[in-house]
Amino acid sequence: MPSTGTAPAKAPASVTPDLRSFESKPDLSASVRRGAYCFFWIFVLASLNSVFTILGSDLHRFTGLGVTAMIDRLAQPFGITMQVIVSGCLAVGFLSLSYFAAKRQRWAFGVGMVAYAIDWALMVAASEYLGAVFHALMLYGIYCGFAALGQSSNSKPPEFA
Repeated sequence: MPSTGTAPAKAPASVTPDLRSFESKPDLSASVRRGAYCFFWIFVLASLNSVFTILGSDLHRFTGLGVTAMIDRLAQPFGITMQVIVSGCLAVGFLSLSYFAAKRQRWAFGVGMVAYAIDWALMVAASEYLGAVFHALMLYGIYCGFAALGQSSNSKPPEFA
């Protein structure tokens, strides 16, 4: 057959994008930061709770710590100074946990979860169920930050010196 000068038509190249590369991946560092912020909010709310307790208000039930409520009752005969010292030490402890958790320190998440879980048990034992629900929500937020920290450390490629 005579040639007409045109090449036979080829099938068009398949252009199917890999949609998996466009899926939105959760920002793991933001999840870690949110978990660390839970410690900060525990610090803020526990501090406010202690101030309300010292001022004699009953507005302090569900946002406080079970440990501070117990210590406030035990330290009451010793005066307000002991309550301020104990509550201040606990507040500084949670503020420190917030700082180290934001710096992606796994131990801060672990220590904080254990301490807050023990405090949750104290709330349940004292029949402060609204406070126990609040504790459970904060524990979930801390756990999500801890889990994201584990995922982000597993997803990083190994660095060679």
